[in-house]
Amino acid sequence: MKKIFILILFTIATNSIFSQNEFDAVKYSQTDIVGSARYMGMAGAFGAVGGDMSGIEINPAGLGVFRRFELSLGFGAVGTQNKSTLENESSIVHRTHIPFNNFGFVLAFNSNKESGILNNNFSFTYNKLKNFNYNTTVSGSNLGSSLSDYMADMTNGLLKTDLDATNPYNNAEIGFLSILGYKAGLIEPTESGSNTWQSSMPNETVNSLYNARESGYVNEWKFAYSMNVNNVFYWGLSVGITDLFYKKETFYKEEIGSLGDFSIDNSFRTEGIGANFGLGIIFRPIDQIRLGAAVKTPTIYSSSAEDYGLEDSQRTSISSSKTTLEEYCSSNSYYQFISPWKYNFSAAFILGHRGLISLDYELMDYAHMRLIEDYGGTSGFSTENNNIKKLKMTHSLRAGLEIHIGAGVFARLGYAFVTSPFNDVDLHRNDAINTVRTDTEYFREKWTNYYSGGLGWRNSHWFVDLAYLLKHTTADFYAYNWVNLPAANLLYLHHNVAVSAGYKF
Repeated sequence: MKKIFILILFTIATNSIFSQNEFDAVKYSQTDIVGSARYMGMAGAFGAVGGDMSGIEINPAGLGVFRRFELSLGFGAVGTQNKSTLENESSIVHRTHIPFNNFGFVLAFNSNKESGILNNNFSFTYNKLKNFNYNTTVSGSNLGSSLSDYMADMTNGLLKTDLDATNPYNNAEIGFLSILGYKAGLIEPTESGSNTWQSSMPNETVNSLYNARESGYVNEWKFAYSMNVNNVFYWGLSVGITDLFYKKETFYKEEIGSLGDFSIDNSFRTEGIGANFGLGIIFRPIDQIRLGAAVKTPTIYSSSAEDYGLEDSQRTSISSSKTTLEEYCSSNSYYQFISPWKYNFSAAFILGHRGLISLDYELMDYAHMRLIEDYGGTSGFSTENNNIKKLKMTHSLRAGLEIHIGAGVFARLGYAFVTSPFNDVDLHRNDAINTVRTDTEYFREKWTNYYSGGLGWRNSHWFVDLAYLLKHTTADFYAYNWVNLPAANLLYLHHNVAVSAGYKF
């Protein structure tokens, strides 16, 4: 049998094609219950409680509850277990991570008055809002579709001569997947001279394997000011500087009947700096009740993205010649991103010296996110922004309980759930035909539940807190968007242990 070995290498840099999509926008906007151990032990229900560094992120009016200078920091340990099921075939992967959760200090200035403005407080806090450290594996057997079907669909409208050009990667009208699929022999015109395309392997069954390793974070540095009026009314405002970094490395492989196999390695990363503002109030009509409300503006990010794709294919053609191909492509782009508005309504019931009960209700308006080109236009993201408008507002309910056991020791419990922006939305990823992205998978998250508990000890100066929080999330996973491709069911279990310590001056 005659063997032909072909090695082709391209390195391309372009700023004219944008690589973000609506699923990326959702991922970058979602936040977790991460922060001080007291905050996590009560599932983040701190909108009306105040007096906690991480609670300032929810409602800056909570800063006014502080009476003394305070310094605190916290660490965590995260273990994840991700289970996938596709057509009764399951895979489980694990991962551990040790993050630095939060740091902050409060400057509390007492007026020594008996009425009027009693405190003017300032703070600087750092909080980790999101960890992206996940591993995912999905495998399937005897599937009735192939990524080559999706490649062919994306290539419709192009001629073979377009892809035979000396360097088609420089043509901003051609997507990288079309080029990779054509060079690997995975797609072909339906007939000579036609601009419609088809898979070169119709009616074949496919065994697939998908692996992903994600990493990154959303960190926020916040400056806040709050005023305490008569221990009855607290108001606060904040300015947040947000740092986003996200990296995803994926490997996707298909074994196509007796014809051979191909695989795509992809590396994608984005990073950005953003700013937002917060405004909040807490009203204390009687000593036992606190009512809170807060709004946080969208974070406006200035970001960049890089995408790398590497394809290997080995397939036996009809003429029984074996072809090995390696193809490399890369791109970079710059864009702006506007995250959702966030609204918080809260209540806390103080049980004297015995403890407290707190409730938070939060809304995030995902339908008003936007992706914007670096120079301010939106035409390059018209498909993505139209899909964003179909997303739902999410609803979060958080409940926390803190009980004073005695001798300065406190026990805490918490529960929270968050609805999905995809609820009742049959939204699939539809990449532009000229996309530079070579990773095609997407996730539609469902409801998320949090269960937490913790212990704390404090005296007149020192405090130490310990918390455990379990995050339980389910999602639908698609390796690519195709009508015959079944969704894989994903189950994410995130175990988070946090320790915080602080000193009051």
